[in-house]
Amino acid sequence: MAKNKKNDIPSLLETWTTLSPAATLGSSVRAKGILLEIRARLPSSMRKSLDISGRFLTLAMPENARSEFRHASAIIAKSLEGIESLPVIPREIEDILTI
Repeated sequence: MAKNKKNDIPSLLETWTTLSPAATLGSSVRAKGILLEIRARLPSSMRKSLDISGRFLTLAMPENARSEFRHASAIIAKSLEGIESLPVIPREIEDILTI
């Protein structure tokens, strides 16, 4: 029997468009690495609420999690400051060099 999923419709939504080419170096692997780095800074219960699409980071949470949403939003905004200086890891280098 399939488990029932929570049907909390995410009504709290914030998007950041600050994943510049200088940060991603034109690499989708690098963008995914940045997402994972920022997710690691969030509390474990909020990590799946952050997603990436192209150069846009999106935080989506249900209405009843307003204080957690504000907390996560502040962490993400602070994490994005100076994201261009985040070290590049080997798998990202491989992808960047193939571009």
